[in-house]
Amino acid sequence: MSNTVDQASIMVGRNVDKAEADLMYAYTVREGDPEGLKKLAAALNVQGDIKDVSLKGLQLMAEQRYQHSGRIYNMFSELLNKIDQMKQRLIQKFGQG
Repeated sequence: MSNTVDQASIMVGRNVDKAEADLMYAYTVREGDPEGLKKLAAALNVQGDIKDVSLKGLQLMAEQRYQHSGRIYNMFSELLNKIDQMKQRLIQKFGQG
């Protein structure tokens, strides 16, 4: 189980790192920079013609993804804490018997 938890931890961490990097990049792109807009759209996995996409829309998307990844990180951390608490209770219970 530890290997699975480690892999999940790595995935959650990478997700947060990518979302943060995308968000930071989103706010460095200047209005009217087609190359920056194209790169940002690609980073956010936006498909289709970028002529129809606004910089503000991409920035909002990056912000929402960052917030979502943060919520996932918090939920995962809470889950790991609960698992540790359960382990401690089991250790205490069997240690007394």
